[in-house]
Amino acid sequence: MTSQTTIVRLPLAQEIRDRSMSGAVGLICDVRLGILLTCELILITNGTSIPSIVSLFVTMSLSWILLRTVRRAPAVASWGRLFPCTDLIVTGALVFTLSDAFNGAYALTIAYILTSALLIGIITSATWAAVWTTGILTILIMMRPSHAPLPSAISIISILGIAAGVLLGNRLFVQLQEVGRLTAEAAAARAEERALTERLTIARDLHDSLAKSIHGIRMLAETLDDSLHTTDHEDAVLSRTLFESADEASREARLVLDGLRISGENDAVGALAEEVARWSARTGIAAVRADSESAPRLPCSPEAMWQLQRVLGEALTNIEKHARASAVSFSIGVEEHRLRIEINDDGVGLTDAKSSEPISPEGHYGLTGMRERAEALDAELSIESQPEPGVGLRTRLLVPLTSLTAPQEVRT
Repeated sequence: MTSQTTIVRLPLAQEIRDRSMSGAVGLICDVRLGILLTCELILITNGTSIPSIVSLFVTMSLSWILLRTVRRAPAVASWGRLFPCTDLIVTGALVFTLSDAFNGAYALTIAYILTSALLIGIITSATWAAVWTTGILTILIMMRPSHAPLPSAISIISILGIAAGVLLGNRLFVQLQEVGRLTAEAAAARAEERALTERLTIARDLHDSLAKSIHGIRMLAETLDDSLHTTDHEDAVLSRTLFESADEASREARLVLDGLRISGENDAVGALAEEVARWSARTGIAAVRADSESAPRLPCSPEAMWQLQRVLGEALTNIEKHARASAVSFSIGVEEHRLRIEINDDGVGLTDAKSSEPISPEGHYGLTGMRERAEALDAELSIESQPEPGVGLRTRLLVPLTSLTAPQEVRT
């Protein structure tokens, strides 16, 4: 038994946002540590007491550990209370240590707090940012310099600066989210364009090689079948089987090419209606659209379109091979947030069906495959044999519109 390692990746928009946050947070952390280092050097050169130097060094070490943790994983502290509460304690210790330590200490403290406000606004929620701001303002009021009280204007400017720093940090966080979303959308568009280019290249190569070869085999098988049936040859039955197999292979190849050529902007309604028209032209069985042809365009992913084409193709193949029908009526449109596909033929229906009760897919002309493909689209599939004369099978498929653009598992 082999073990597999599953790598869980974040959504691209969130990953881009976190990387951008890491860069912004890292820059702010470097500025904060630079201010602390400046204060430490001033204390040393001024011959400040050893306890003050040691106290600031311990505070700086705690701040470094805290900021390094946030810098390495900013998302960890985004919505918790650990960082704002811990940073509030560290900042309070810093203000206490630098209070009256030297001329200009209070200005450096304010610079440190303003930088911290920007950081708090980026990585914490509004509630905890408000708690941190209230705590910081309380500490500043209690620990303001006693020998030189600050003018009221400077105090007001400091308070407004702290609040503005928090709001600016929060705005920066919102902008980083928007940048992540737009970048992810652009990356998804480029990836879809590359995938479409690759599919078109594969479709062109298949058309020029395999599809032409299969079509040539079909034409030869058809010629052989016509010849043997004209002469009542003993191998006429075998030639018919050969022709039907080649014809089925040719249809499968065309479906594959159509699936490779479509993109998420293709119209599901128009593509399916065109599929019925091509089938009618090939088989000679009249196909009349029963509903309005002005249905809205429905963008559809290549995977979902493939599943729809296979269900529709199997239903039409059953009519061609088994129903002995001369005409079909079909409708393709939107009904209560679902794509509705309905096909009615005037054939013999299923001989074992005595009423219009839904028919079990088991054992009937590939109906099991139709049911599986419908389940892949979270769709409802019903196949009913009608009791009225001249009314054979009614096949109805109801597909949620959300399934048309959601990623699907492609069954081959």
